[in-house]
Amino acid sequence: MNKVSKMKFLGFFTFLLTLSEAAFAAGLPQLDFGIYPTQIFWTFVLFFVMYIVVGRFALPRVSNVVEDRKDKIEDDVTQAALMEKEANNLKLEYENAIDQVRSQAFALIKEESHKLDNEIIKWTKDLETKINERLKQADKRITKMKNDVLDDLQNLSQDITKDVVSKLTGKTVANDVVDDVVKEVIDGIQ
Repeated sequence: MNKVSKMKFLGFFTFLLTLSEAAFAAGLPQLDFGIYPTQIFWTFVLFFVMYIVVGRFALPRVSNVVEDRKDKIEDDVTQAALMEKEANNLKLEYENAIDQVRSQAFALIKEESHKLDNEIIKWTKDLETKINERLKQADKRITKMKNDVLDDLQNLSQDITKDVVSKLTGKTVANDVVDDVVKEVIDGIQ
């Protein structure tokens, strides 16, 4: 600190000490009834000035801030309600789209299942037809083979019967008699 500022500080400090000595000499100021009217006057003046300052400057600013805040909150609530409504609409659209896709998928599955069923029925009928044709052909072959075997058996039986009768009796038997007997025995076998 420089000398001038030290001097100013000491002068101010001395002035304060002088004032405080005068205040102590007078006694307790709150009990001095002689200064009440001036204190009441200045209290009213101070409160009036504070009322004007607060009413004209501070209170309007605070009320503006409160109003702005209230408006902002109302706007936010309104926007939130709109966003909630929009979200609900989007949710409904999404659910409707899912339901539509699901129903289309079920319809497609049903249609494809029906097509497959028809193809299986057609394939089964074709297979049954082919199997029946092969069975008929096999039955014809078996019947032909059976008839051939029976014819061969009849011819062979006739020859054996003629030979056995001629060797046992020494006589020859007519072909018509042997044919009738062999036919009768073979017809009994069938």
